[in-house]
Amino acid sequence: MLAFAASAMASNQTTQSVSYSVSAINELAVSGDPAALSVTTCTAGSDPAEVTNALTTYSFSTNGTNKKITAALNSNVASGLTLKINMALRRVELAQAT
Repeated sequence: MLAFAASAMASNQTTQSVSYSVSAINELAVSGDPAALSVTTCTAGSDPAEVTNALTTYSFSTNGTNKKITAALNSNVASGLTLKINMALRRVELAQAT
């Protein structure tokens, strides 16, 4: 009887299909409230000195591709001035489950 039970168990097979979906994830965070940037020096005949803020950081998470970060100001930049932003990217490699 033991041989019969073993062969009966070996022939029991089934196939199952599992469906799943992954929703889009797009999260952006900025550290605190960035301080105001004040231009305080300028040499006659030259552009104003650059002002930087190296304390404010950002992070983001996405499972998408070809994403971009856009921003808007509450008012216009003063005539003759240019506002630039350099968002340095730190790549973090994540191990993917197989």
